[in-house]
Amino acid sequence: MILSVGVDITQNKRIKGAIKKYGSKFLFKFLTGREIKKLPKNYSSEHLGGIFGNFFTVIKAMSGLSVAPNFLDIEIAKNANGAPVAILPGSALFKKNGKKKIHLSISHEKDYSMAMAILEDRK
Repeated sequence: MILSVGVDITQNKRIKGAIKKYGSKFLFKFLTGREIKKLPKNYSSEHLGGIFGNFFTVIKAMSGLSVAPNFLDIEIAKNANGAPVAILPGSALFKKNGKKKIHLSISHEKDYSMAMAILEDRK
């Protein structure tokens, strides 16, 4: 059963501007060390905009639960097929709230990145 949905759109030039202004400090504010290591060397603002958007979609989708995650509680990775997946290390949020699954989707073009998260109850 679908519990909630989170949707976000990111203006990629804002991501590009933050990277220019803050450099790697910006990345460490919302990416874990493991995520930073997995970034391609020539990552684009579109790529980061999609990841950044997925953080917000997961937070929005989980906002109805009694404990909401922050950026560093969430990792956005890729499965074997290259599709985005949300990983919640330690998963204390899900242990408290039962069997749940988060489905993610990212789409981007030059100016904007769009992301969506669907929180599913798997009882």
